[in-house]
Amino acid sequence: MSLKLSMVSKSEKISVKQQCQLLGINRTSFYYKPKKLSEEQLAKEAYLRRRIDFWHTKHCYMGHRTIAKKLKKEDNLQVGKKLVKRLMQEMNIYAV
Repeated sequence: MSLKLSMVSKSEKISVKQQCQLLGINRTSFYYKPKKLSEEQLAKEAYLRRRIDFWHTKHCYMGHRTIAKKLKKEDNLQVGKKLVKRLMQEMNIYAV
């Protein structure tokens, strides 16, 4: 996908809309600029990753819902199951 996005240029004779149509990509993906995470957010995610790894190592059968409950109950962290699921996917951690 990123290769196709690098092929789109505003300086061409063909409009961006037509270029995106020819490549079969959405114009919104061309204009999208990802947000940079702050140092505080990066530190929080790193801590969450360590705690998720701890709970997964201790209880490898637990999925993202159960780990989110453990993080709330045992570690007193306000975290949602979607965040835990995303971090587990990034870390290639799955319930056995």
